Amino acid sequence: MARFRPEELPVNPVDLTGLDAEAAAGRLAELIRIPTISSRDPAEVDRSVFERHRARLAELYPHTHAALEREQLGGGALLYRWRGVTDEPPLVLMAHYDVVPVAGQEWSRDPFSGSIEDGYVHGRGAIDDKGSTVAILEAVEDLVAGGFAPRRDVHLSFGNDEKVAGVGARLAVEVFRTRGVAPWAVVDEGGAVVSGMFPGVAGQVAVVGLAEKGLLDVELITTDAGGHASAPVRGGAPARLARAILALEDHPFPARLHDVVLGMVDAVGRRARSRTARCSPTPRGCGRCSPRSSPGPAGKPARWCGRRSPSPASRAAGRPTCSPPGRWCT
Repeated sequence: MARFRPEELPVNPVDLTGLDAEAAAGRLAELIRIPTISSRDPAEVDRSVFERHRARLAELYPHTHAALEREQLGGGALLYRWRGVTDEPPLVLMAHYDVVPVAGQEWSRDPFSGSIEDGYVHGRGAIDDKGSTVAILEAVEDLVAGGFAPRRDVHLSFGNDEKVAGVGARLAVEVFRTRGVAPWAVVDEGGAVVSGMFPGVAGQVAVVGLAEKGLLDVELITTDAGGHASAPVRGGAPARLARAILALEDHPFPARLHDVVLGMVDAVGRRARSRTARCSPTPRGCGRCSPRSSPGPAGKPARWCGRRSPSPASRAAGRPTCSPPGRWCT
């Protein structure tokens, strides 16, 4: 395993000069207390709450709103422009400030309390995705206050209807296209900093999230002539509907992994602790399964660990079967 380990490179400590983490957490908590709940039914959306959230952003980040150009798109998406000193293609930083409902869910605290306990901010949107909004604005606010000017334009795009697959991000793209803006890079909410997600990897991992789950809404309608339950028709409407559903299941979206994601998995895997699989003790009265004729992982001779189950099928075949499924033991 040693030859697969990456070379340990020195990492310079992050310069946190001027960062007031408690104040930033307080601003995030305040925005969490504004329940910007999205709904596919426009009648269920409280527009005044979203307006209050937008107004509070301007109050919490005065330097940003004084230096950057801000426009509202559609029903409340926000698009900022921080002008750079060159005409190089711009950077786009994205987030969204709408959240999903909390009805029917169990919370240990009021989901819109924004309580701060033991170094954590609790509430709906703390991670998804007001946390990203605040992180971006905290950085911009500090840089603007310090007189920093970016080399290239920086656009901040904050959606108001991401949770219902709305049009906020689409409107921002249309604005860019109309104005001939081709971004140098776009950074959306992506992954998170997590622990314990990758087996055998200790510590925190910043997950690179480049995957995008496809979405398709399908309405299936079948019709049939009326009849009586005492004389059901074979292959009627319910049967045709069932076949259609199975046909959809048999043709899923094509899946692929981006090279960057594969690179992340490779890098994380090289930091995993080495593990040698060991066969579990055989339960009393059960024998181990005999070695399979096919090779195990990586083509090495292996044995499948499990227990023998004298099922009727195995008795008839004159051989035992492994149950429950075990694992390869090299």
